[in-house]
Amino acid sequence: PLGVLFFLAAHIIYLLAYDNYLSDIIPDHPFLAPWEIGVILFGMLLYLLVFIFTKTKFSVFMIPLSVYVFVLMLMCLRALTLACLQTSFHPAFSVALSIGAIFFLLSDTSLGLLMFNKKCKANFPLKIFNIATYFIGQLLLAITILFR
Repeated sequence: PLGVLFFLAAHIIYLLAYDNYLSDIIPDHPFLAPWEIGVILFGMLLYLLVFIFTKTKFSVFMIPLSVYVFVLMLMCLRALTLACLQTSFHPAFSVALSIGAIFFLLSDTSLGLLMFNKKCKANFPLKIFNIATYFIGQLLLAITILFR
């Protein structure tokens, strides 16, 4: 549980950083525009479908997991929005930010399967996928600072 809180905190910090940059590009942008809520809810539905399709059982973690996935989707959406709208940074910034955010999303999805699906716990290729997408995602998000 403590690890999940640290990951959630990291997503919130990334989200606030992206929001800071976006406020320079779109000064009157609300924290959550209606279209963003729609995209996030659609993303959460897809996330849920992955877990249903893989027959993952949920327990008391459903509500905290929903909050976590909401923040994850918002962070990914803000990263992609920033990557598409920014014009003052090197193009490599947008590429690294987009791919890094998507890899972070893939990493957290595979981690959820590893944590909550008994059939997936022993899936070695999924464990490799999880750790590879996590480190590649983190690396890409971190190197964006080089392209500002």
